[in-house]
Amino acid sequence: MRDPVVASDGHTYERVEISRVLQIYPSRSPLTRERLEPHLYPNRALLARIANHEVGVRPAGSAGGRHLAAISASCEL
Repeated sequence: MRDPVVASDGHTYERVEISRVLQIYPSRSPLTRERLEPHLYPNRALLARIANHEVGVRPAGSAGGRHLAAISASCEL
């Protein structure tokens, strides 16, 4: 997962995938089948956990770990 977001059903999805669902009217949650609002919110806690995991798993010179760490740092407000 690269860009986790929380939808109005309270579940976390990959932004690209749930955005596809939101293009369908009326859009329904893939998990609960309730109607979804068009607003998505970044799941910063999950993004930070993913970044920490990637840093621990990938070799030190890997670009992926640095990319996720940079995204995580930019989300901290």
